Amino acid sequence: MSKQIQCNLVTAMTAVKLNCGVVFASYFFLLLAFGWSILWTIALVGIWDDTITCVVNEAGQNVCTEVNYGILFGMFVSYFFTHQVIQNTIHVTVAGVVGKYCKCTYVYI
Repeated sequence: MSKQIQCNLVTAMTAVKLNCGVVFASYFFLLLAFGWSILWTIALVGIWDDTITCVVNEAGQNVCTEVNYGILFGMFVSYFFTHQVIQNTIHVTVAGVVGKYCKCTYVYI
């Protein structure tokens, strides 16, 4: 392993050890993402159930309405966007903590 990689690894581990709050923050955001996934799934099932109606016509056949794809697209965008915000918040928080303790000197050959 090169000296630069070894120095980066030691610095990152030292930064996380000295500031354990970042670990708790990461677990908090992980639980937040899990809770959002459960809430989003319940909302999606409710929207799906509310937008599709089935009736029996004169011929005795079951006729159902189509799903509103605009609402479904909006739901998927909200799911993706929220998870990206949570992921980036964790990333920036950890990077800030590690960057604060970065004391390596790089020698470029």
